Amino acid sequence: FQLKPSFAYKIEMAINDSATSRKKYEVLLKYHKTEIKDIRKERVERLKSLNFQLIYISAFYDILMCKFDLSKKKQNEKIAFAATAYNYGFLENMAEIEKHIKDSYFPYGSKYKGKQYAYSDVSVYFWKNHYSQIFENK
Repeated sequence: FQLKPSFAYKIEMAINDSATSRKKYEVLLKYHKTEIKDIRKERVERLKSLNFQLIYISAFYDILMCKFDLSKKKQNEKIAFAATAYNYGFLENMAEIEKHIKDSYFPYGSKYKGKQYAYSDVSVYFWKNHYSQIFENK
């Protein structure tokens, strides 16, 4: 994963908005230090650990499921939405995230003028070509 410290911080703040998320993650994401500088350093160290990366991604998924009703969306639409929420900002409202699903910033970012792709399209492509057969046959 390529989780940024700012993403981890937003996850930590967002889990406090839900009693369920807070209960599930507060022990896992509790800091042993109290100084902001020390917490930032620990956050960066956490992001080097696969275990912590998985905790943050799991929390991200739980936040999305709690905050947004995706039940009427097809699997491809859910994946596109999640990819956009991850890259654009999961703290935004649903309409704002959906407005940016086709933004083409991959792989070089918004300032690059050449051919690029939407993160949502890359994610759906990856799902269709590597995982959909596994889960759809069950």
